[in-house]
Amino acid sequence: RSLCLNALFIGIQVEVMAQRAAPEPLVEFQVISLVFTAVFLVELLLRLAAFRLRFFTMTGWQWHWFDLTVVIFSLADEITNQLFAGSEVSGIVEKLGVLRLLRLGRAFRLVRMVRLIPALKSMVYLISASMNSFFWTSVLLLILMYVVSVYFTELATDLKHNGGADNLDDWSSIGASVMTLFQAISGR
Repeated sequence: RSLCLNALFIGIQVEVMAQRAAPEPLVEFQVISLVFTAVFLVELLLRLAAFRLRFFTMTGWQWHWFDLTVVIFSLADEITNQLFAGSEVSGIVEKLGVLRLLRLGRAFRLVRMVRLIPALKSMVYLISASMNSFFWTSVLLLILMYVVSVYFTELATDLKHNGGADNLDDWSSIGASVMTLFQAISGR
């Protein structure tokens, strides 16, 4: 339940910030975020106390490490917000994007829901297992785009030299041809 509430809360917080065009959330949202972080920290500490070192090696250990990482990022975000709020350091850290990265850790709490729903968990494993095939399909697509780009660039160059067409900028080089084909494939 806390994961679903947190997901809903993050969505509402982002929507309110977007509507207000505010770079920082309201104080109410900061308090609620702190409460969620505390709840997840207590949950993690209770699991660590119950399972001790087995927590890191037992069935589902990958999710345990993931939970630990997400909670650490959330804690770092909350501590950074409290320590550096309104200071010059806050501006510097914000410009470096560190806080944005830490806030991204909060959003990754949503991924924890995957392990709670067996069908969703199965889908994630199937998608990750198909990544090898996806990679090689992408390589094949790039090779085909390159071959067609070479042909179209050569054809456009011949047309240009023979005075058959003037506006062939999209096919004027291999790079331009690949980009044109990519835009055609992606619908741009």
